[in-house]
Amino acid sequence: MTTTPRPPELMTVHDVAQRLRVSYGTVYALLREGDLPAVKVGSQWRVHPERLEAYLGRLETREGSE
Repeated sequence: MTTTPRPPELMTVHDVAQRLRVSYGTVYALLREGDLPAVKVGSQWRVHPERLEAYLGRLETREGSE
């Protein structure tokens, strides 16, 4: 019997803030400005873990070019 892999859990604003070690306000600003792609489920934001990693990769690339 084969099992279907579960999709990764979406991250909450709280999860993202903890991962980045920033305030909720900073996460909300990233979401509002479109810097961090996310979806809204009802009134709450959710971030796919791969999108967060891609965002961090863009930051590393930007820092490396300065």
